[in-house]
Amino acid sequence: MTIDKDSAYYWISVSGLKIGTEYGYQFVIDGSIIVADPYAKKILSEFNDDEIISQNRYPNLKRYPKSKTDEFLSVFTMRPASQKDEFPYAWKNEFKRIPAKDLVIYELLVRDFTDRRTFRAVIDSLDYLKKLGINAIELMPIHEFEGNISWGYDPAFPFAFDKYYGTELDLKELIDKAHGMGIAIILDLVHNHLTGSNPLIRMWADGKYGPPSTINPYANVTAKHPFNVFNDMNHESIAYQRYIDGINEYWIREFNVDGYRFDLSKGFTQVDYGSNTARWSSYDSTRIRLLKRMYNRIRSFDSSAYLILEHFADSREERELTDHGYLIWHNMNPTSSEAVMGWITGQSDNGTSQVYYSNRSLNVPANVAYMESHDEERLIRKNFCYGKAATGYTTRDTTIALQRAGAMAAMFFPIPGPRMIWQFGEIGYDIGLQLNESCTDNASIRLNIKPTRWNYLNDARRKRLYDTYSALLALRTYPTFTSLQTKVTFKASRMDTLRTVHLEHPEMDALIIANFDMKPRLFLTKVTKPGTWFDYFSGSSIDITSEGNSLTLQPGQFHVLTSKQLPKPNVQAWPVTSINDEENVQSTINPHPLQSGEHGFISLKLNGGMGRIYDMKGVLIDNKSIQDKQIQIGPYPSGAYVFVHHAEDGSILEHYPFIIQ
Repeated sequence: MTIDKDSAYYWISVSGLKIGTEYGYQFVIDGSIIVADPYAKKILSEFNDDEIISQNRYPNLKRYPKSKTDEFLSVFTMRPASQKDEFPYAWKNEFKRIPAKDLVIYELLVRDFTDRRTFRAVIDSLDYLKKLGINAIELMPIHEFEGNISWGYDPAFPFAFDKYYGTELDLKELIDKAHGMGIAIILDLVHNHLTGSNPLIRMWADGKYGPPSTINPYANVTAKHPFNVFNDMNHESIAYQRYIDGINEYWIREFNVDGYRFDLSKGFTQVDYGSNTARWSSYDSTRIRLLKRMYNRIRSFDSSAYLILEHFADSREERELTDHGYLIWHNMNPTSSEAVMGWITGQSDNGTSQVYYSNRSLNVPANVAYMESHDEERLIRKNFCYGKAATGYTTRDTTIALQRAGAMAAMFFPIPGPRMIWQFGEIGYDIGLQLNESCTDNASIRLNIKPTRWNYLNDARRKRLYDTYSALLALRTYPTFTSLQTKVTFKASRMDTLRTVHLEHPEMDALIIANFDMKPRLFLTKVTKPGTWFDYFSGSSIDITSEGNSLTLQPGQFHVLTSKQLPKPNVQAWPVTSINDEENVQSTINPHPLQSGEHGFISLKLNGGMGRIYDMKGVLIDNKSIQDKQIQIGPYPSGAYVFVHHAEDGSILEHYPFIIQ
C-alpha cells in the first residue's frame, strides 16, 4: 500500500468494483498477520454469523467465506460518490435536545430488555418508556464485541455494531422513532480498552491476540490502572486520539445519536498507578487535559451532544470536568438501599442530600444520579436478602419493599438535575446482579443473561411502583422541580430516619417527606408559606399553620405536598402498614376516652417543655406549658387528636393519640 506524506495513512486503489455490491476484505501485514480493517463499519465472523443467520437477526447477511479465511472479515458496500452515508436511511423526525440538566435517562441492555434481544423489540417498547416519563435512552455498548451474548464492554470493532441486535437500518429506525417521541439516544462507548481481536492490538502484538508489544503505538504493554480489563489503551498516543475521535464523530454523523457515556473514563491517563486504587482516584491533571481534548474535538462538530463520564474520581477533578461541560455518573445505590432496607448509618443523610448537585460541591447540575445501574445490586434484591425486620414489620416483604422503594423515588426524582433509571427498576426488578436466590454473593453470575419480567406489570403492587415513578417524573414538567432558581433544602439529622426536602420557587413551593423508620414516626410539618397545601398523590388539601402541623407517618409512608393544586396522578394508594406501636406510647391519659365537654389529664414520662394538641388535620388547637410531668387537656369537641410533647428547643420528645367521644 502507499503511505501518505504524514506517515499516518496507507492506501491502495482498487478498480472494477460495482456500485451496490458488498465486498469483503482483509489486510495482510508482513506476509503473515491477517486482520480486518479497524475502521470497518461491518464485520463478518466465522464463529458468530451462523447463529445470526439461523435466527434471521440480520436478513440477507453476506455469508462468511470459510473456504478462504478464518480471520475477521471487513465488509463495505461500493456506493456512488454522491451517497454520503454508509447506510442510507430516510430520516423522518426532527429532534431538539433538551438541556442536559433535565435528562431522565433509561439505561438499557438490548440483550436483556426483551427475550427477542433486538433493536426492533426496543422500538416496540418505546410507548412503555414514554409513559414512564423518561426522555433519553442510554444503550449499553452495542458495538461489535467478542461473541454474540455480552454486556458489550469487550469491544472488538468500535466502528461496527453487533449484528445480533439487527441491522443498521433497524438501529436508525429506533433512533428516528425515539426522536419522534422526544427521546434522545445516548451510546455507551468504551475507549479505555480493546480486546485482542481489534487490529490495533493484533498488528503489534506478542502472540496472535496480544498482549501488546513494546512497539505498539496505540496500547500499553502493562495497564496503567488497577481496574483495567483486556488491553489498556494509550490516551497520550496521537494515533489513538485520532482513532477515538473518528469513532465519536462517526456515530453522531451517521446515526444521529445524541451523545455518549464514556465507560471507565478515570482510565484515560498514562500516569502509572499500578494497583493503587486510592492514588488513581486522586486529582490527575493529565487525565483532565486528555478528557478536555476529546470534549473539545466533539464540540467542533456537535455543539450540544450529551457527554457523560463514568469517572468516580477526586471531587476537584469532577468539578473541573463538569465546569468544562461534561456530565458525570453519580452512584446513590448504597445510601438508597440503606433507606429502603431500613438500615440507617451515619452517612445516610449525606448520601440522600447529595442528589442535589450543590451538595456534592459541583457548580452546575451535572451529576447523573441513579439508585441502580448495571454495576449495582438491585434495591429489591438487597431487601429480600438483607432487609431489616422488626416486630410485625419486615422490609423483606414484597409489598413493603416496593412501597419503600417508592418513598426513596420521591426523595430522588423531583430534585432538580439529571437522573437515571436502570432498566426495570420501575417495576422493582429483583433478579440479583451477583446475589443469587440463596442470597450468596456469586460473581460468576454477574454477566449472565437475566430473565425479563414483563409479567410484573400484571402485579398490582409492581404496577403501582411504575405509576409512582411515572407520577414523580411528571412533576419535572413544573419549574419547581427543574429550575436552577429553585432553592432546595434537605433536613434530617445524620442518624434520623425521617427525610425532608423543601423546594422553594416563585411559581410553587413543595415539601417532600418520607419515613424510612421501622415504626410510625411523628412529623412536625413546617412549610415556607403557611396556608392551604395539597397532597399530590391523594389530591386532598391540608391547612398548615405557621407553627406547623403534626402528622404521623407509618413506616415507608411518604407525601409530596405542593403550595398549588396539581392534577392528581392515577396511582393506586399505597397501603398504610399496620404494626404494633405499643413501644411508642409513652404517655397515659385519665380517663380514656374522654367525653365531649370533659377535662382530662395526660401523665408524661418527661417533665418540661411544651405540650401541643393537634386535630387529625394537623391543626394546632391547644398549647400548654408542662409542669410536674402532667398537663390538663380539654374540653374539646368530639374527634380524634394527637398530643405532642416538645422540648425547649422544639424537638419532639413523645406523642400520644387520643379520642374525645
